[in-house]
Parts: sequence; C-alpha cells; structure tokens
Amino acid sequence: MRLKEYIKLARPSLLVLIFLGVLTGCILSSLDIKTTFLLSASAVLIGASGIVFNDIFDVDIDRINAPHRPIASGRISVTRALIYACVLMFSGLAIALYLGTLTFIFATVIAVLEILYAIKLKNEGFIGNVVDSV
Repeated sequence: MRLKEYIKLARPSLLVLIFLGVLTGCILSSLDIKTTFLLSASAVLIGASGIVFNDIFDVDIDRINAPHRPIASGRISVTRALIYACVLMFSGLAIALYLGTLTFIFATVIAVLEILYAIKLKNEGFIGNVVDSV
C-alpha cells in the first residue's frame, strides 16, 4: 500500500505531460533513443520532486481542500515526503550530470525553480505562473 501512496503523491498524470513534452523535443531534435530516455527520466524525476515539494508546502491548505492527498491525509508523513522529494530530485540531477555539464546546469536551474515555486512563487501571480510552466 505504501508504494501506491508514493506513486499517487507524484501524480503520474502530470508526469505523463512532462514526459510527452521532453519526448517531443527529443524527436524534433533527432536525438538517439538512449539520450531521449535519459532526458525524459531526468525531467520526470525532477518534475515529480517539484510536485511533492509543492504538496509539502501546501499541506495545511490540502488538509481542507484536498484531504484525500497522501500527505494531507497523513498516509505519508511530511518527513518521508521530504526524503522522497529529495531522492527524486537528486536522481534526476544525477542523470542530467551523466548527460553533460550543460544539461546538469539546466536541470539544476529547473530544480531550484521547482523549490522556489513551492515555497514562494506560486503566490506571486504572473511570475509564479511562468515558473510553474517551465
């Protein structure tokens, strides 16, 4: 049951959109299958970490508006969710590092923006929306 809750926490339906976006870019760039797979995995892992970080920082709001979510319901503790988010993020960054310095720098910027969005930027109107769309 616990694995199921961690999968729910990462919201696979949103991760499919991240995967499809990266896949489309890789196809248009004529990248090989290995690079395409690794870029997609990195993006999905970093995106999942951002979703989890967002749920961690929104836990009080989610207890009212979305009490069914794993953290808000108490099925996953905030501490365990934080560890999960960090593992996801560092795994995605490790893959990006394997792909090269420029990819790692780009992935790191995205990872930092994911955390900043969860902590503060989501309440900043236009800039929050721009960051969330990256």
